Amino acid sequence: MPSPGSNAGYKPSEHVMPLILICRLYQLKLFEEGDTNQRFAAIASKRDGAAEEIVGWYNQRGETSENRIKELKIGFGMERMPCGKLEANALFFRIGVLAYNLFEEVRARCSKLAWGCAQAI
Repeated sequence: MPSPGSNAGYKPSEHVMPLILICRLYQLKLFEEGDTNQRFAAIASKRDGAAEEIVGWYNQRGETSENRIKELKIGFGMERMPCGKLEANALFFRIGVLAYNLFEEVRARCSKLAWGCAQAI
């Protein structure tokens, strides 16, 4: 058995994934100046481009996904599944996603035609 911290069992890979480290300052206390600390985050990505572009894409992607999930759950009654059967719940969810996608398409076309804003009831 390899000892902790040893490289036994490690196999080098041909695949290399760049790692982007992000350092953000945050304030520990709201009304005290100079009381800041650092938080670090890392993004591993196979995307080509500058680090700023990758971080921007990553941030936008997360925001968009979260908003779409929220709209689907709240706007189309998908907070809870109707029963305990997997097949029935899967069909219910697929119909809800189809309705959401159709609604988004209608809203996009309406905004292009300047008819106003479509809204789920």
